[in-house]
Amino acid sequence: MNNYISNTPLGVAIIHIFSGLIVLCGIGPVLKTTPLALMTLATGGDNYVIAMILIVTGLVAIIPFFFNVSKEVFVSCIASQQVLLIIHFFSAAIAIFFGHYADGYVPAGGSYFIAVDQSWLIMITIWHTIIYYRVAFGHR
Repeated sequence: MNNYISNTPLGVAIIHIFSGLIVLCGIGPVLKTTPLALMTLATGGDNYVIAMILIVTGLVAIIPFFFNVSKEVFVSCIASQQVLLIIHFFSAAIAIFFGHYADGYVPAGGSYFIAVDQSWLIMITIWHTIIYYRVAFGHR
């Protein structure tokens, strides 16, 4: 697999760690961001739980980039990150479907605006999913 593809999970892991550190600072409104909306709902808005999920998931996903691991270990290390991305994806999809963000804000343009605003998240999720399945069921 070429390096641009295989490094995508590393970039996502860094984003998860960074996001977790921000959540750990206790900045409440961060939990209302679109990617974290479903996690906030599922955990009752517990900053510490969400932060730990993000940080630990990111740290585990980084392991294969610093150690020579088998395909099975690589897939196992990024599996929880794949699940988080799917949760983020559904958070964005819900916002697009209903035409407003998790905090209730309705932008001019509604669903169309949100679709464009969240297109980066949707694309990263799709790209990461392709990588995950290529490695899990194809070749590394």
